Amino acid sequence: MRNFIIDIGSSFKVGDPCPTGYNDRIAWAQVHMDAGLKQERCGHCSLWFWPHELHPETRSFMASRIKHGPANVKVEYRVCLTCHEKGEK
Repeated sequence: MRNFIIDIGSSFKVGDPCPTGYNDRIAWAQVHMDAGLKQERCGHCSLWFWPHELHPETRSFMASRIKHGPANVKVEYRVCLTCHEKGEK
């Protein structure tokens, strides 16, 4: 007699917090990708986050562009919730 283990998996929804198990993380990320979400990079720590893991406030600064002629460009970015709580600018 053989015993089988069937892993049905968890049902995740967009916006759920990231689970701890490896296989659950893969399923969780797949749900987000299937919903059409794309990860964005935090403007401070440079780590990648899903849109719901970033603070809604947009920050900006003026930068100089040298390629294709000099010009000033406004750069807008968002920071993750952790960097926002730390007060990083």
